[in-house]
Amino acid sequence: MNPLDVSIAIAVIVSVLGGVFSAFLGWAEGNEAFNPRKMFVGLARGGLGGIVVSGVVIYLNAPEIIGLAEYVLLFIASVGIDLTGAKVSSISKTVTEPRTA
Repeated sequence: MNPLDVSIAIAVIVSVLGGVFSAFLGWAEGNEAFNPRKMFVGLARGGLGGIVVSGVVIYLNAPEIIGLAEYVLLFIASVGIDLTGAKVSSISKTVTEPRTA
């Protein structure tokens, strides 16, 4: 198997795990019952964002030098992308709701 293929596969797995971790943190933080739709949205947002970041990392670095540090950064990036998306979503909902006096 090509080292680039292995690097891409590991990067995708790490990115998706970051999305899962972020979605779990979002659920654990709230007082709501488990909602699979919200978990899937967090997984998709974090996973897809992390996959994009992993593509950039692999493009900018030679696949032979991708190591633990890059995978940790991918995990953190996918968590950060999901958390940022969740905050932007909640802010946009707050701004669009009509205010009552």
